[in-house]
Amino acid sequence: MYDPDLYDSFSEFQRRDARELVPYMVSNMRWKSGEKILDFGCGSGYNTKNILNPYIQSLKKSNGFHIYGIDVSKKMIDFAADRYDQPNITYMLADVMKDDCEFPCKFDKIFSLHVLHWIFDQE
Repeated sequence: MYDPDLYDSFSEFQRRDARELVPYMVSNMRWKSGEKILDFGCGSGYNTKNILNPYIQSLKKSNGFHIYGIDVSKKMIDFAADRYDQPNITYMLADVMKDDCEFPCKFDKIFSLHVLHWIFDQE
């Protein structure tokens, strides 16, 4: 689904899973200041800004972190950058299935929820 408004309106299932899983994952990781975090398949950006970002911010050792939300859909990235803008979040168009996919940095942590079913060639 590449309609960001529609996706954002009907993604309670994904939000519920993120609300349950993200706190567990974040609290069980070792964190240090200034980490670069990838949200692989960020979609509309809702979970990136409203679930992942606050949980990481709540950790005392996580100051100065930056989240990079990537998605294969330009519409989703534009929507996320417009609706869920945050100083410590950068939304980027990226297709990791292509050989020429490049990132501006190396990542310390990678989060990905509800993405694999969007990857058609899983070999």
